[in-house]
Amino acid sequence: MTDGENDNLQPKRPDDPEGRVALSARQTALRNFLERSKPGLGAIYYGVHYALSVFRNPENVTQAAHSARELIQQLHQAFPDIPSYDSQGRAYEKVAELSALYQQNPTDKELRDKVAELDKYYSNSKMSRRQRLAAIIETINQGRSPSDEDKNRAAKALDEYRIWLSKIAHHGENVSQDEFRKRLDWFETILEILISGYFDVERHVRQLMHEPAPSSDDLQQLQQLFLRSATIEFFFRNTSNAAWLPVLADAGYFTRPIDIVAHPDGAVSCPSWPQSVYLNKCTSSAPQLVADIISKVEDTANARVHQELVEIALKLPSELIASFSKKAKNWIRDKYHTITLLPTRLGELVAKLAAENQVDAAFEVADTILDVWLDEQKYEHQKKSVGFDLPPDAEAYVQDWHYDRLLATVTQLGEKDPIRFLRLLCNKLSKTIRLEHKVRGNADEITDYTYIARPAIEDNEQNSGTDRLKDSLINHLRDASVKFVRSTGGTP
Repeated sequence: MTDGENDNLQPKRPDDPEGRVALSARQTALRNFLERSKPGLGAIYYGVHYALSVFRNPENVTQAAHSARELIQQLHQAFPDIPSYDSQGRAYEKVAELSALYQQNPTDKELRDKVAELDKYYSNSKMSRRQRLAAIIETINQGRSPSDEDKNRAAKALDEYRIWLSKIAHHGENVSQDEFRKRLDWFETILEILISGYFDVERHVRQLMHEPAPSSDDLQQLQQLFLRSATIEFFFRNTSNAAWLPVLADAGYFTRPIDIVAHPDGAVSCPSWPQSVYLNKCTSSAPQLVADIISKVEDTANARVHQELVEIALKLPSELIASFSKKAKNWIRDKYHTITLLPTRLGELVAKLAAENQVDAAFEVADTILDVWLDEQKYEHQKKSVGFDLPPDAEAYVQDWHYDRLLATVTQLGEKDPIRFLRLLCNKLSKTIRLEHKVRGNADEITDYTYIARPAIEDNEQNSGTDRLKDSLINHLRDASVKFVRSTGGTP
């Protein structure tokens, strides 16, 4: 290893802006609080993230576990008001000190003080680890105390986390880096319970949110307040001050959106992202910056966030959202978009792009959100269930009713470039037929029986209506063709 490479492996001090590990705004606030509480404690916390960042080190997770465990063990040292964890042996020594004092004919006050001191040591020697952690939680909290339920839950969780870290640190358990990062993120959430550090939060937040020219000191104060997630939501849902936008963007508050929430019963929910509310309010005052921000938001499985980002884009000039639309079009394939209005909003995005003469971008988005595919796993399962080969059905990425609504929403493309729009619809209908034919196997056999389910192009009682996907494509292709012919002076 060269000297330069060795330098790159040296962790930077927690207050070093040139540090190689890019901490999030939340992590930076946690690190700063710990470092102020006890010099070196923030460095231990930083060391956890640094160890994880050295991917070429096969022991990076183990070393990160060592640092995280050390952080938990040293928490009480950062807060001297927490009763020290004396052993029973130390308590017995205090008994001997009491006996010696008694031999010296002490005053009643001296005797009472020594007995109180002994009682303190004895009580601490009988504390369980969970009780000790609960004492840490109660003492660290500098504002409104957390409830007993919160303290007990956090204490139990911290104890279980410390045991888990010990197993990893001593190679008793192997975990992936992704799993370790998930547990670390959870640990940081526990720290949020410990660190409140403010009084009259709402008043302070309101004062900061109206700051006309936020400074680095204002940002630092806000980051401390943001250690409680409720404060983040309060700020972003109530401010419309665009002066904060570049400051918070540089601090990373719009980079990583809120993810899906998995529940114990297996259900999944897609929570709203408070930052979306604020960005939506800034679309008129800072359109270029908002467009840049939504184009750089990291990937998430949260379809509600996707819906909110598209709703922001719908308020921006179309020339600013070309790069965003290239990313947004692929969200139609997300697993959870069916529980949101995302498909509808994407259709509206196509209409907006077309209306504002961003025709190429509009067709690019439409080509993706109107695409069709074949779920081969479902098809194979179907064959096994019935015992023979049934004709498969091509599918859209949305339900058939929504697909028909999407087609109706994007018809404005036919006004901008009718031939290209007709070609788009023909391609989707052709692909639907090819997908269903391909899996059936024999390329020489004509297996397109669309004419049986749909003998009439026009609406007719002879049409069975059993293939809603192809019916929608045929209907809109027919109507677009008629409109085009009439617009050129011909007859249908």
